[in-house]
Amino acid sequence: MKKIVGAVILALVVIVCGVTLFLNLSHKNNGSQASNTQETSGSNTTDSSKLKVGVILPGDETDSYSHSQIVGMKKMAEELNIPEKDIIWKIKVKNNDDYKSAVSDLSSKGCSYVVVTNDRLENAVIDNATEYENMNFVFVGGTSAKISKLKNVYDVALREYEARYVSGVVAGLKIKELAEANALQPESLDNDNNVRIGYVGSFKDAKTISGYTAFFLGAKSVYPQITMELQYVDGKNKIDAEATSAQLLMSRGSVIVAYDTDSHSIPAMVQMQKDGGKPAFCISSDENLSEDAKTAQLAAVEDQWSVVYKDIFSKVLNGEKLDRDKSYGYAEGALLVSDFSEEAAPNTKETVDSLEQQFKEGTIKVFDTSKFTVGGKALSKATIDLSYYKSDDDEEALFKGKSKNAIVSENGITYFAESKFRAAPYFNYVVDGVVELEVSEPNPKE
Repeated sequence: MKKIVGAVILALVVIVCGVTLFLNLSHKNNGSQASNTQETSGSNTTDSSKLKVGVILPGDETDSYSHSQIVGMKKMAEELNIPEKDIIWKIKVKNNDDYKSAVSDLSSKGCSYVVVTNDRLENAVIDNATEYENMNFVFVGGTSAKISKLKNVYDVALREYEARYVSGVVAGLKIKELAEANALQPESLDNDNNVRIGYVGSFKDAKTISGYTAFFLGAKSVYPQITMELQYVDGKNKIDAEATSAQLLMSRGSVIVAYDTDSHSIPAMVQMQKDGGKPAFCISSDENLSEDAKTAQLAAVEDQWSVVYKDIFSKVLNGEKLDRDKSYGYAEGALLVSDFSEEAAPNTKETVDSLEQQFKEGTIKVFDTSKFTVGGKALSKATIDLSYYKSDDDEEALFKGKSKNAIVSENGITYFAESKFRAAPYFNYVVDGVVELEVSEPNPKE
């Protein structure tokens, strides 16, 4: 299989280069700007004009994830009357050395709070937290704050699987419409007449697996005869790799492609295929990218980071204690699936509105164990080790956590309780019906 996939990828290089050139031209001057502004020192008080916040981003305004973070942080600052000049940005912070340099500079500028948005930097955050005891670190996607002895680290995460499930329903509605209209091409069906959809994942980790599984289950809840092929790119904002992966999935028959990577190249590639006459559609990630996929985008998963940061910094300004570990989802107003195109199936918006309300009321269990199997069997037990290991090869935990069975029953439903025991995802099972085309070794934590 790997030889076949490799051959197809080589054949796609010219197409990918075209997408890359298009993106470079169309996004050269687009988006909110994040810059490293020189500031004078400030103090941590309840006076919003004196609160200084550092923001560490893995990318910049040209990738959808970092851009959504920038938009969310700026909206929070405006609503809480924090001067924009007191939000200090550090962009393209990707490794331990970058992180140490960024934190040192933010400390010298008087930042009392630092928001770290790159979840690959957990070891760096832990290693440097004790050196800067006068600073507080809000870590997006962190897994160790609650079990560590660090008093100045706070983990937050979105319950992204909720929105992925809803976006999967959007995809399922479109598949149903196409199937009923006999508009599917032969290559879009496998040997069992299951419709192929595709997903481009960043890393093979619990965050990606939780998200794509929720998307898959959402689609199957509408149209059960679906199979999903998955391609990992082992990174974020890898423009060429993401475009190549999307094209590969579509060349194998995927009608709809979703993803959790950060560049604009996947929507652009899907639009290119649709313009060429294929039934090709996408669900955009992080924010609305309809400018890249004017008729191919069915909807967009839009993270509402302003809600997260307003909750955190309202507490800071009011002198309230921060949660050591907290997740945000529909109930808090931190997720949204919107920007439905004319290509979306009829009644899509009404269906999504209903689902989102059910999430707010807590009546939907995404990982209902009656809805999926693993290795042909229902998941009856799922032991989750909540300890923190600096490396996947370590036998001894840096911070020891409890082991929990994530399978619980409530109101007659047995389900995997994602986000119950920790904010960051821990669903780590490849369910039946999902086919991994290529699996990379996980990147080590920085």
